[in-house]
Amino acid sequence: MPSSPTRSPAGAVIDFLASVKLAVVLLVVIALACLAGTLLPQDQPARYYQAAYSPGLTRFILALGLDHVYSALWFVVLLFGLALNLIVCSLNRLPATLKAMAGPANPESLRLPKVRLRRELIVALPPDRALAAARQALGRLSRPLEGPPSSTRPGVILFSQAGRLSRLGAYVIHLAILIFFAAGLITARWGVHGYVNLFEGQSADRISLNQTESRPLGFMLRLDKFVFEQYADGTPKTFRSELSFLKDGRVVRQAKAEVNSPVDFGGLRFYMSNYGSDLGEWVELSLTRPGQEEGLVRLPVAGEHQVAGLGRLKLVDFRSDIRGIGPGARLSLTREGSDRPEVFWVISRPPFQMRTQAPEVFRLVGYDSRSYAGLQANHDPGVPLIWTGGIIMLLGLLAAFFWSHRRFWIQVSPEGQGSRLIVAGASNRNRPAFERNFDRFCGRLEESLTGRKIPRAEGGQP
Repeated sequence: MPSSPTRSPAGAVIDFLASVKLAVVLLVVIALACLAGTLLPQDQPARYYQAAYSPGLTRFILALGLDHVYSALWFVVLLFGLALNLIVCSLNRLPATLKAMAGPANPESLRLPKVRLRRELIVALPPDRALAAARQALGRLSRPLEGPPSSTRPGVILFSQAGRLSRLGAYVIHLAILIFFAAGLITARWGVHGYVNLFEGQSADRISLNQTESRPLGFMLRLDKFVFEQYADGTPKTFRSELSFLKDGRVVRQAKAEVNSPVDFGGLRFYMSNYGSDLGEWVELSLTRPGQEEGLVRLPVAGEHQVAGLGRLKLVDFRSDIRGIGPGARLSLTREGSDRPEVFWVISRPPFQMRTQAPEVFRLVGYDSRSYAGLQANHDPGVPLIWTGGIIMLLGLLAAFFWSHRRFWIQVSPEGQGSRLIVAGASNRNRPAFERNFDRFCGRLEESLTGRKIPRAEGGQP
């Protein structure tokens, strides 16, 4: 018994890279990675995950890079693997597809195929007129190819086809997917996604990329005015930022950023993403010391404030609401003659300060509250490729699901004083629809041959 031929190592690698099983495995792993990237907050500092998850789960997240899934090396390798699978699979199957598209390579190769859809017509027209009618009917598809007379078969065979490009639909879809991959990788490598919060009159020359990284703008961004409007019931109606862009201290452009109406400048697109209120320039404290009247201290947000007879006071942190009990300020007090600061929280309700056995009592009286506008700054260099891939994908879907490669053969031979015509047809997809089209084609051909009206269903084209 002859042994089966052994596959070469290169052929085995190509078969593996072109296999459907590999594509399924890669798609499943990529889908699970995307699920992890959706459920887990991304690009947070390590302390965030340490506080939110158990030590073992935190180590697992950080070791696999699940805190930055979409830019992790292993995720990029998975995308490259799927892209390679698509490329090898397409190249491996493309020659056979092109051969099927070509049809008969030359007139000598024309044969009436053994297909299920066949129809025989016997008419009184002589063969030359029947051949002319058949040629005219096939001409609606494309220019018919005619085989030469042969001693081994009677009559002449005509061949015509339409929709050959539909066989390329799957390959066009593969190309669109590869373009999407390229767009994603380009955006991941060279794209920018940052944010900045600005008070009215405040300027910034950097945007934050995540909790720890920032990026210079190359120009100065200033919020001139923030407009917030509400409906009568208090729900937000609109919020708008009036922006100025400055270079070398000179305003080069002014624009308004609104919801769904971004502003482009310096290669970035600025969106209105959020708004709110935050601590402005100062907090106000009351200070009560033994044997003295209550006094007020206006503590600046930045820097230290010298309190006579007490020491240096500094604002370390501020929260607009601490566990539902109201605003709170975290202070650092370095007493006169000491180098060790005391750090404690001060609130507006009793017991006023989160410390005991202190000779003085601080109480939070008020603070400067200012509205801010949150701007998102994006640069997505992959957008043109996304549009290109989307158009190509649409064309591929149309070719793959709505078009078909339709082929028709007609053999014309003498039959007594008239002619015999054998019509055959084949399609690569949507066979039920093609059967109806085949019946209509044969009906029109019979009408042209006999001059009689043949009842048939309306619509459709062969």
